Amino acid sequence: MITHCFAGEVYDCVLPRPEVRTADWAAEHIKMPQDSKISGNLRLDLFPHWTEPFDCFDDPEIHTISVMGSAQIGKTVFSQVCLAKIAATNPHPMAFADADERSTRRVIARTWRLFERCDELCRLCPPRHSQSSDKIELPTCVIHGAWAGSPASAADYGAFVVVLNETDKMKPRSTDSEADFRYLMGERSKGFVGAKVIEISTPTILGQSYIEARVRQGDNRRRLVPCPHCNHFQELRTGNGEEPGGVKFRKLRDGSLDPNLARETAYYECEKCRRKIEEHHRYEMLNAGVWVPEGMRVDKRGRLRGKPKRRGGHASFGGLSTLHSLLPGITIGVYAEEYVRCLTAPGHERIQRLRNFRNSWEGLPWDPAPSKVEPHELADRIGSDVPMRLCPEWSLFIVISADVGSMGDELIFWWLATTWGPSARAHVLDRGVSWSMDDFLAFVRAAEYPHADGGRPLRPVLVGIDAGAGDHANKVYELCRSVPHFWPLKGSSRSGFPEWFRLIYQVQGEDPRVVARKRKHGAGDLIEVNTERTEVWRENIVQGLIKETDPGRLTIAAELADDWEFLEHLLADYRDENGRWERRGPNEYGDALRY
Repeated sequence: MITHCFAGEVYDCVLPRPEVRTADWAAEHIKMPQDSKISGNLRLDLFPHWTEPFDCFDDPEIHTISVMGSAQIGKTVFSQVCLAKIAATNPHPMAFADADERSTRRVIARTWRLFERCDELCRLCPPRHSQSSDKIELPTCVIHGAWAGSPASAADYGAFVVVLNETDKMKPRSTDSEADFRYLMGERSKGFVGAKVIEISTPTILGQSYIEARVRQGDNRRRLVPCPHCNHFQELRTGNGEEPGGVKFRKLRDGSLDPNLARETAYYECEKCRRKIEEHHRYEMLNAGVWVPEGMRVDKRGRLRGKPKRRGGHASFGGLSTLHSLLPGITIGVYAEEYVRCLTAPGHERIQRLRNFRNSWEGLPWDPAPSKVEPHELADRIGSDVPMRLCPEWSLFIVISADVGSMGDELIFWWLATTWGPSARAHVLDRGVSWSMDDFLAFVRAAEYPHADGGRPLRPVLVGIDAGAGDHANKVYELCRSVPHFWPLKGSSRSGFPEWFRLIYQVQGEDPRVVARKRKHGAGDLIEVNTERTEVWRENIVQGLIKETDPGRLTIAAELADDWEFLEHLLADYRDENGRWERRGPNEYGDALRY
């Protein structure tokens, strides 16, 4: 019988490595870099919100971890610890990606320092003069560095762990040759059993934020903490100063805000018992917090009840505000002071500071749209008791206006029938969608609306159709040339004229000599709509600034006041912080109303 004796180092390479809980390993072996705000070993009692993400990192059933949070809550440290733990206990090739090359090199340099201070990795680190700035190469494994804008840095290697740091800053490139860099990096984990993709970021704009979308696609866990007085579990939020819950502070005697007074008097108010939660309560409160997946709730004892709305291998966490940070220098007072400085900033700076506060302090995406009037509020303002398709007694004539889209080669018409009377009074009496040009023509030819005074029914005297651009416009121009009283409409991008609208000349697809003759004889064949003036009119209606006795008053049929889709279209447009008109959703009927 032949026996063999192997050295311990050989056994380490052959035998399965023992499984180690990441949270426990980190607390024992990770020492914070010397330039860190916290010295000594990593203390998870100062970062209690990371314990569960670490446990998800250990879970073989979970492939993707997405975290959306504010600045200074340890997002990058979380990813560095995950990389260090794999390098020390289960070496595999890995990858770290950031928004740009400079950011990647900066974090890799900091990761080298963290590895040097880890007792299980320091002996594997080469001398500093031999350390690469774009990757971490140890005798046992390699961590590839990558950055957005460089598809080559996301190619030709596999990675057991992929970290995507600050995903919202990774702007996709406009190219048909490469997919989004974030997806390219995710592909690096293919082929590894138990692989992990970690996505972490501060969010940006609502509806455009990558990390916000990814958190919603996962199990969407919220961090809830218990009130130290009544034990009610709740999310930490800024609040509005009036409703129960949120950060509260005193104002000056005249009711104005002062940052210093806010810092000195700030406290958190429980949304249930409304008692004060002071700074000295935060440590125990945050350490008793729980992550609650969407579809579940937490009882007074901190136990989860119910079932997750989405099960699977995607664990997602957010948004995590700075109120969860126990770093030195972060207090409820500091949070309140920064909030008040944003609220009291001058002019345009105020919008930018509030946006930064929303992203970097609250850990939530910024909504560029102002607070929206609700559909029921608009219905109360412009609703009437006149039935649909009946002209009010004051009606003089009817105009049909249509916003146009397309499906394949077919035009789609979102149309409104509006009756007009003295003092530019208007009333929307009908609305609909025609899914082809033939359907729209058939509707217009048959359109006839009874008059409330019992007189002759009214028929449309003019039909205005949004011309748009490209082939779409050519079809509208051709239609309007062929049917009497049909006029193409075009919104003015500059609105550099005082009138509501003016006649101009079609030039798209026209012989220049024909255009010259039209100009010479003043034969305008295109209505240019003053976008600024008509948008302001629509917005004044929405905000209730045009009273019943004012010129330009608008009402809608009784049934339309219950038509939420129609009302949402009228509410879709808003002016952004740069003065441009944007939209928050479908607005076809809103545009048809302006026309």
